[in-house]
Amino acid sequence: MNLLKAIIKNFKLILILGRNDFKNKYLGSGLGSVWGFLNPAVQLVTYMFVYQVIFKSDSEIPFIVSFFPVLIVWMFLSETMISSSSSIRNYSYLVKKIKFPVDIIPIIPVVAAYIVFFALNLFVIIINMFNGFTPNLLLLIYMHLCTLAFIISFGRLFSALNTIIPDVSHFISSSMQVLFWISPILWNFDSIDPKYANILMLNPLAYIVDGFRAVYISSHSWFNFAPKTSLIFWAVTIVLFVYGNYVFGKAQKEFADTL
Repeated sequence: MNLLKAIIKNFKLILILGRNDFKNKYLGSGLGSVWGFLNPAVQLVTYMFVYQVIFKSDSEIPFIVSFFPVLIVWMFLSETMISSSSSIRNYSYLVKKIKFPVDIIPIIPVVAAYIVFFALNLFVIIINMFNGFTPNLLLLIYMHLCTLAFIISFGRLFSALNTIIPDVSHFISSSMQVLFWISPILWNFDSIDPKYANILMLNPLAYIVDGFRAVYISSHSWFNFAPKTSLIFWAVTIVLFVYGNYVFGKAQKEFADTL
């Protein structure tokens, strides 16, 4: 429970450091933090032009309507899984400050990335509504909570492990390529053999990615997961959180000496 207490107590500090982290990424450039929004926006517009104009399909659901939601959530997941896992080492100067709340460090890059993620969500909502698809806002909020809960739990565990085994962050970076293909980004569960779908649904990233696709397409229906899949997702997330809290607490005593 140390993390929850630290978040509540230092919430304003987390927001300030996250905002500063976002600005510092583009420090020295002419447009500054505008690049944080411009780069992904250009990518989305490029996909929209290619698949909406050049390779226009006859599907009832336009490609961009189903693809944009999963693309932006994947961009957020991949960035934060990598950055949060290496956050303790990246912010070693904060770790060595005697009274700094080290528990909040893995959340700082998550807040920085969430600034762009939130803005892209607004952009995709407009695009989808223009194409006649209004997202279910309540379920969209739920999916944001799922994503943040998983990322914060993941970052807490692996940021601590990365101080013990420096190769952890490199392993996660390489693993993202595998996770990309076993998550329903360029495919959906309806297009694969049910026996493989049942296995792939155990992937917590698949739950998040397919959930975002579903709530952006339909304003009425819940996504296609069985209740047990939701239970599995939250069970995995809770285990990550509890075990991460344990590992972080043990490793925290050695952070200053290790770094």
